[in-house]
Order: sequence, then structure tokens, then C-alpha cells
Amino acid sequence: MQNQQIKLQEESIHIEEMLNQLAVQSRVQLEEADMEFRLFSFVANPPIVVGEGGKLARVFENLIQNAIRYGNDGKYLDVKLHETEKTIEIEIINYGRQAIPPLELPHIFERFYRVEKSRSHFTGGSGLGLTISKSIIELHGGKIDAMSIPGRTVFMITLLKPVHRHNS
Repeated sequence: MQNQQIKLQEESIHIEEMLNQLAVQSRVQLEEADMEFRLFSFVANPPIVVGEGGKLARVFENLIQNAIRYGNDGKYLDVKLHETEKTIEIEIINYGRQAIPPLELPHIFERFYRVEKSRSHFTGGSGLGLTISKSIIELHGGKIDAMSIPGRTVFMITLLKPVHRHNS
């Protein structure tokens, strides 16, 4: 993913449908974690982005799995869709009591960086998930960020809308 020469197999992707589909696929893990998936859409038009569906699905799948794994002492996994004139913004929120420590937050997208080194042998994570997610989002011309306080961790993804095709 580090190679910026990768060409995306571009297609129109309805982000809300993709997220609902991933929620269905994660149903068993959500039930086991005693969490409820809630999707809130604050968009006027269908939230369409252009990109490679499989790669974007991998990003959201990773973020949903992380939210279940690390936020499962919170009851909900919320996904919120917003739009601006040029972007679709997706927030993935969990309400786990444990926050990502402020000193570690700037490093979570670095290769092999692990916040909870003590938990790595339990969860089996390689520390690559967020790095790969960031690469995929940037490949799509978007950005990913995170904020975390006790009781609320949010991953924010911003993706560009397709170029407006109005001939004015």
C-alpha cells in the first residue's frame, strides 16, 4: 500500500449501504460483545463516493472490528454520516471506558504501533490494521483521524464526493 502508483478499480459506492452490509456481517461479534450497531445518516443525497469497494470495505470492517474489540464495555457502536458540499464524512464511535492515551493517539496510524502492547497476544493484532486503513483512505484522496476520551473513541473518515458533473 505504500506504493502510490497503485491504480484503483474505481466504481460508485453507496457508503450507507456498505456500512449496513458490514453491520450485518458483524452481527455475531456485536451480539457476543452485547453491543448494538446504530447508523445515523445526516445526508440529503445518497452518500456516494468513487473508489474501490473492496478496499474501502476493508477499512470500515477493520474500524468496526476495533470498535467491538476495544469498546465492548460500551453498549453501542454508532456510525454517523455527514456531508459537506465536497465530502462525505463517516464517524465510527464506540463508548468503551478506556481511552487511547493522549500521548499515543498521534502514533496509532504508524506501522506496527500498538497502544496496548499487553493485549497484543490476546487479540492477535499485527498493528497493521490502522496503517493499512490510512493508506487506503489516502489512496482515495481522503483522510482519517481519531479522537479519544474515556467513554468515547471516534474514528473520522473524510472521502471526496464524485466531481460534480454540472455543465453550468
